[in-house]
Amino acid sequence: MQIHLIGGFAGIDKKKFIFSLDNELTTRGHKIGVIVIEETETNIKNLNFKDSSIIIKEMMNIPCTFTTELLDYLQETNNISTFDHILIELPFSLQPGKVRKELLNLKLKDITFGPIIFVFDIDILKKGVHMLPRIVSRQIKDTEIVYADVYPIDKKKVLGLRSIIKETNPDAHIFEHSSGLEGHRFSDFVNMLTNYTF
Repeated sequence: MQIHLIGGFAGIDKKKFIFSLDNELTTRGHKIGVIVIEETETNIKNLNFKDSSIIIKEMMNIPCTFTTELLDYLQETNNISTFDHILIELPFSLQPGKVRKELLNLKLKDITFGPIIFVFDIDILKKGVHMLPRIVSRQIKDTEIVYADVYPIDKKKVLGLRSIIKETNPDAHIFEHSSGLEGHRFSDFVNMLTNYTF
């Protein structure tokens, strides 16, 4: 089983990204578990899952207790090993690298880690490339893949995005998703994710 930690800006639709990832992986025959922050049952039902075998675990968005609750849940849940992937939404203010380190300390059987993903809101660049909050910089430093929706493509913003991410974390892979004709598709992202090697 592979764990994917997914961070991103407060207020952006990380859940839409997570459930798009779930649906694409499920379509490819994977069994998926999802841990999200404070989701309502109505919103979950509206996300059109392709597989009824998915489990959802809702957690509170309280950074000081989130990691402890997550660790307890993973240790207590016997059926998580039946999943190929577990997608975990992280609170905005938590550093994903610290969460992964805590999970590694558990030494859970048959668990590997996928790359840490940061969902980037390109509109933050309206305020200028160098206006990235410190908390986001810390998260990007822990990130292996930055996912950014860049449609409609604004070349100036995209160049600014590349510049600030490479300045913050030169080793991060940047995936620029666009639903336009000239951009990458979500299925391309999942190909990248499933073939990613550290």
